[in-house]
Amino acid sequence: MPIDNDIYDRLGGSWWDESSPLNLLHGSMTPGRFTYFLDVLTRRGEALASGSRVLDIGCGGGFLAEEFAALGCQVTGIDPSPVSIGAARAHATAHGLHIDYRTGSGERLPVPDSAFDLACCCDVLEHVSDLDRVISETARVLKPGGRYLFDTINRTVKSKLLAIKVMQQWPLTRATDAAIHDWDMFIKPGELADVLRQHGLETGEMVGLGPRASLPAVLASFIAARLGRITYGEFSRRLDIGRVNGTGVSYMGFAAKTDSGLFIKWRGLRSESLQWRRGQRKLLPHAGQHSEPLHLRRQSGEAHRAFLLLGLTARREQHPQPGAVDERNAG
Repeated sequence: MPIDNDIYDRLGGSWWDESSPLNLLHGSMTPGRFTYFLDVLTRRGEALASGSRVLDIGCGGGFLAEEFAALGCQVTGIDPSPVSIGAARAHATAHGLHIDYRTGSGERLPVPDSAFDLACCCDVLEHVSDLDRVISETARVLKPGGRYLFDTINRTVKSKLLAIKVMQQWPLTRATDAAIHDWDMFIKPGELADVLRQHGLETGEMVGLGPRASLPAVLASFIAARLGRITYGEFSRRLDIGRVNGTGVSYMGFAAKTDSGLFIKWRGLRSESLQWRRGQRKLLPHAGQHSEPLHLRRQSGEAHRAFLLLGLTARREQHPQPGAVDERNAG
């Protein structure tokens, strides 16, 4: 069954309403995620400074965006649902928070290159149709050394039971009648780490994210919320979602944009250059005779030298000579 992402337009005005199923993502989940993210930055000596530029990808109603803005960060929130963006903007304005909300998708972020110190992406990756493109765009907009904070759902038997069967299929426990998840789109930690690495984002760690309440309490809360005995906000608080020992249901973590991103870009450009040159050779009538004008051959030679120079620069940045000073880290 395909994911019903239109639910974020149908219910997008109700993110901050505790009676809305969307508020399930706030109650204890926002504090659980945010506490871990701040702990990561603190442990690495990278506490957010006032004015740090933060991008919230798939911001929904602005739960995490407002947490970062309250710390003095310059926050931009992106979401494909204009209804959700409207709700996020209205709530931020009502609470005196200045957040730049924009309608857009993770596959094509409407922001410039290397513009952000930190990007967060929560409850999003398992919904996108082109994960590789979303991660590529994230790497593009992060500054060198920028941090990527994320969470998503693991593809396991345990996640199928809780996130699919209990949460959206069983009549007595499901949180909504819409198909908000597709188990085949869940992402194993190793799969995500591979995609991150391909785009110059090196994973720091991945840890479990899930309910810390007992299993009987979790099931009882699902039933109570379904029957209307408690709000979804209260439901979320009773689940006590946060860091847990296992990654069997969901996980969260961080990655950093490394200098290898430059080498990856050079490698792709060089591959394209070699493919073009091989294609041109196949068009030659015979050895010694060129099928293209002289000025085009000169341009192709200049392009090839540019690719080689870019590759040499990338290698030097990754492997400086002994005694060389890295200006980016000097002082």
